[in-house]
Amino acid sequence: MTNELTITWEMPDPPAQASKDHLWESSPMESSPLEKRLCWPVGTLQVLHKAFRHGLDRFTRWDLSQVSDESPYIQASCIFRRGVEHSASKAQTLSSSYLIRLVDEQPQFLDQVAIIDQNVAEAWSLKPHPGHLWIAIDELSKSLDTVATVIEFLRKHTATPLVAIVGGGVLCDTVAFACALAERPFNLIPTTLLSMVDACVGGKTGVNFEPYGKNQLGRFAFPEEVMVWADWLKTLDPRDYRSGIAECVKHGLLVKQASLLNSIPTGVYDPSLQDILIEIIEVKARVVSEDPSEIGRRASLNLGHTFAHGLESLSHKNRPKDYLRHGEAVGIGLGFMAVLSHQAGVLSQDSRDQVLQVLKDQKLLLSQKVLETYLGLGDLRSQESRTQIYGKLTQDKKNKDGAIHWILLEELGSVYQKDGQFTCSVSRSTFETAFDQFVALLP
Repeated sequence: MTNELTITWEMPDPPAQASKDHLWESSPMESSPLEKRLCWPVGTLQVLHKAFRHGLDRFTRWDLSQVSDESPYIQASCIFRRGVEHSASKAQTLSSSYLIRLVDEQPQFLDQVAIIDQNVAEAWSLKPHPGHLWIAIDELSKSLDTVATVIEFLRKHTATPLVAIVGGGVLCDTVAFACALAERPFNLIPTTLLSMVDACVGGKTGVNFEPYGKNQLGRFAFPEEVMVWADWLKTLDPRDYRSGIAECVKHGLLVKQASLLNSIPTGVYDPSLQDILIEIIEVKARVVSEDPSEIGRRASLNLGHTFAHGLESLSHKNRPKDYLRHGEAVGIGLGFMAVLSHQAGVLSQDSRDQVLQVLKDQKLLLSQKVLETYLGLGDLRSQESRTQIYGKLTQDKKNKDGAIHWILLEELGSVYQKDGQFTCSVSRSTFETAFDQFVALLP
């Protein structure tokens, strides 16, 4: 069994090439306490809010020729949808590599500055250390406020530059973003299945920015090393384990060989998963190496995620104390993707049914009643529920020119491409029909 994998990446900075311009004009700026904590120019948060309200996407270049002080705009442009081009940008190419290692013993980080998920620290009886910060974090605290807390801690602990990040996907996304802003190198030590196969592979970091949705602010930032110790999974909550399985299934749908998809164990934690962990990780690693800045093939890794992110945002809003987990939403999103792909005429009914059966076998298709509860909605078939979900979909980062863009499956192992692009739009009526069909198929 292969126990390590090297990811080599090269990407442009800014990460996305603009196809249109937005002219900014000067306006009065007000300072905020959060900007002071982050050491950002006055007005940065105002610029971010305006960018979202204007409906700007990551392919829009910011023209700053008419603003008197560029600094808040430049700061905002660096993190808006993980970075956009502006008129003062100087294009460059960044490149490096890092190692993902499957290790046999618990990774050690006593001699490093470390940010640790509090649940992990308590479950594994880790001892407090002056150079370690324990954080209780979830999707609702995946925010700039938490980023500021981490940066303030890092400013006080500079004896060793390298930071160990120990936790699940939410912690890894958030703290890696903080490290990028603080210009601190970091290692990732993922402790959930989802973070092992997804969040720690590919350099995407970021936080949610309400009311505009999930992962709307961030940077591309790559670790020095990733250490995967499968024994962390022994204490994982069953819901969190299934969340990781959903991402494994997504990876399995992206490769031609059915053997990988068929090898993913069902049910609760199964030690046999370790035998294919590197193989699952390698699916994403290959795509990331080809397209680290997500301007082409990497969009395929968002299979099922357009619908999933919409459901997550709605659940966070309506059920803040008991919301839909990311992987649970991805499982539902993959099911809807299969139905939408068939309704759009790009996926056969047999292949659609194969995808749905895999999801049912893995218990990733929640019942209609359970899904309605997590979303805080009434009948999913009602026009009101459909309208609320569709409204959240309009906030997705992949959208272009105001249209929702989807990743569709053409066949098992192959994503549909239109005009060389890995995302495409469908009509509202196609969405509505697919939505009704999907709800009818739920357990």
